[in-house]
Amino acid sequence: MDPVSAESNRPPDPPDLQGFHHRASRETPTQAPNGLAGRLTKVGFPTFDGTDLRDWICQCEQFFDLDSTSPELRVRLAAMHLRGRALQWHRNFMTERFGIVPSWTDYVIAISGRFSALFDDPLADLVALHQGSDSIITFLDKFENIRTRLTLPETHALSFFLTNMNPHLSLHVRQFSVTTVSDAARIASLHESSLAQTPHKYQRAPFNHFPTQKPTTNLPYKTPTTTTPLLPTTQNKPSFIPRNNNDKPARKFSYQEMQDRRSKGLCMFCDEAFTPGHQLKHKRSQIFVMEGDEDEA
Repeated sequence: MDPVSAESNRPPDPPDLQGFHHRASRETPTQAPNGLAGRLTKVGFPTFDGTDLRDWICQCEQFFDLDSTSPELRVRLAAMHLRGRALQWHRNFMTERFGIVPSWTDYVIAISGRFSALFDDPLADLVALHQGSDSIITFLDKFENIRTRLTLPETHALSFFLTNMNPHLSLHVRQFSVTTVSDAARIASLHESSLAQTPHKYQRAPFNHFPTQKPTTNLPYKTPTTTTPLLPTTQNKPSFIPRNNNDKPARKFSYQEMQDRRSKGLCMFCDEAFTPGHQLKHKRSQIFVMEGDEDEA
């Protein structure tokens, strides 16, 4: 008999039941001590140490929805992932309740009263938020972070977003009649990128009303000429030189002597009688001499 045909007529081997049960045991969900199965046991549950309470609550509720966690297990599952002062608060909270586990809604209210911000006004934070020197992406991240803390219609959110955006970007976005914050951010980001890639225009040098100074050249030496400036300067003060040095200084009289000479009709500068034109004899001529720097050729 042909060995090939004998091998083909051989009946198949029985299935490996031991290996099948081993693979099935790995694929079935693990059973919790209370008999309930955790469907997403490999997904890490968020921990909480007293900071970022709002983000932690949001992550917990997302985990409960994905894992279909039963309501009676939510608080216990969350308590297993508390750390530091959050765990201390949980112990005191459960002691005051004599170990009775509250619902998840009541537990969120209680833990929010301990670890939430004292003055939480997300609407005021949204109004005070402005883009400033931030990019559109950074501004959008800050805007969405505040928006998650309150329930706001899309039209109102868009109005806040466009109002607090830089004016030159906001005016460009409003031309497209956008209806969502995402569309507004996308158009603003594209316009922001186009402005960054726009080459700067050539700036013409300002017109100079004064001629540029010509370069100096070596010229033959010329004898400097002395010129007298038209007006005196603060550095060149005029000096007064009398023409006649033999002139006598003016005499000084007392009040009584002046009255006597006036009654006799005598001149105040000499002993002659004062007549019309007599004052011309005592007129002095003066010469103004001003010193100036010599101009260089």
